[in-house]
Amino acid sequence: AKFLRKIPNGLLKFAVNVLKWMDRHNCMPKKIIEVSPFHTSCFLTNMKSISTDYVYHHLYDFGTTGMFVGLGKEHVEPVVNDVTKEIEPGKVLRLGIVIDERICDGFYYAKSIKLIKKLLQNPELLEEKYVIPEKDKVYTKKQIRAKKRVAKKELKRKRKEENANKICI
Repeated sequence: AKFLRKIPNGLLKFAVNVLKWMDRHNCMPKKIIEVSPFHTSCFLTNMKSISTDYVYHHLYDFGTTGMFVGLGKEHVEPVVNDVTKEIEPGKVLRLGIVIDERICDGFYYAKSIKLIKKLLQNPELLEEKYVIPEKDKVYTKKQIRAKKRVAKKELKRKRKEENANKICI
């Protein structure tokens, strides 16, 4: 920090603008990306460490951060016990999550947040490979078209087989 204060403002602004340009045009040096906190898929901040509740933090134009998660302080609130179905005091940790909608749609993120919630409630699931249930899978249009083509071919094959069996009988 002391070193940066010794650099003239004009030169510092020029260097920052060059870095912004390089980031926009995807030619940032790898060494800078490795140490940059802004070149990540998810940025986590623990607001509890400064005795503050969660925040909804903005995303930066610089870098690749697509999700910003602010962890808040623990609160004791009434919660429903999963086993007894009774209301009792329980620790609750609130999260402030800001997501860049340009990366993917809200449906996919809603599914992702459900999965994160499930994993936070059952951390033992992280010890084994997670297999997405078929009902929760999200497919691209291209994958859906490919699945339909395969299903159509399979249906044709079955009909052909049935017709061949009718002829033989």
